[in-house]
Amino acid sequence: MVLRIQPGQVEALRRVALAKYVDDLVAHGRETYPTIAAVAGDEGLRRVAEDATARARARGFEGKAGLRCWFETALLLGLEFDEDPAFAAFAHCYDKDVARARLLPPEDGSVPVGAVSGDGEPNDIDMMDDLHDACWGYLDAAVGEDFAELYRGLARARATLKLGDDGTAPIERIRTLDDMKALCERVQAPKVEALGPEAQHEMLTEAARRAAADGFEGHARAIYVLGVFVGGIGFLRDPGLGVDGRTIEERLPPISAGAEARGEGLARETSEVARRMIDAARAGAGAA
Repeated sequence: MVLRIQPGQVEALRRVALAKYVDDLVAHGRETYPTIAAVAGDEGLRRVAEDATARARARGFEGKAGLRCWFETALLLGLEFDEDPAFAAFAHCYDKDVARARLLPPEDGSVPVGAVSGDGEPNDIDMMDDLHDACWGYLDAAVGEDFAELYRGLARARATLKLGDDGTAPIERIRTLDDMKALCERVQAPKVEALGPEAQHEMLTEAARRAAADGFEGHARAIYVLGVFVGGIGFLRDPGLGVDGRTIEERLPPISAGAEARGEGLARETSEVARRMIDAARAGAGAA
């Protein structure tokens, strides 16, 4: 008797296996990144795991080791790190076309330098190893030991959103891109240095574009750009930067409430996530 497995059954088994692996990623995230887990909760981690694995698979990565590396990087750099201008220099780690071009043989016909499989294609494991190294090399410079500079930056970011005696917040005095660059320098100077001027400029420019597209006006756009600087280009809809599984976007007043209410909500929710992250770190939840 020959056991035949139909294509539909194969796909069903694949979905079950992937769902089980998402469970494993949630447990891994809870253990390895307890500060994020303390704020985002299991539901937030699950949403990151589901979205991160979908993004990785869309890029052609299927193996468990590659999916876990992608998930970890999404927690550390933001869910949309592969679309973030801040990390464009990492593209060879996750874009197979870029990786393939980098591995083209030199004109003298010698073996190309880099990791390739037997058929000359980029090797998934080596690409993810490169991503891991690039991510942690950047983090070592940007946030320091035990993510200390990140938490200092979160505290400084919160301070820019706090109303002063005159009823205004420092963020309301941000008018130009140069003002925003100066604010980023004050909030987290090591990150500015780690990014470099070109990547920082591209990131802030894209952040301003997205803020306008998402309907934020006035100084709310500066709040949005600050959120991108601290949390990544997709911070607004990143479950890893939400509270108990709900993203900042999901916690905001609806668009129908008006631009002012949305802006006030953005300041409040961004500040609240930062506060919870700082409190979780102080409570001994651990790095990130």
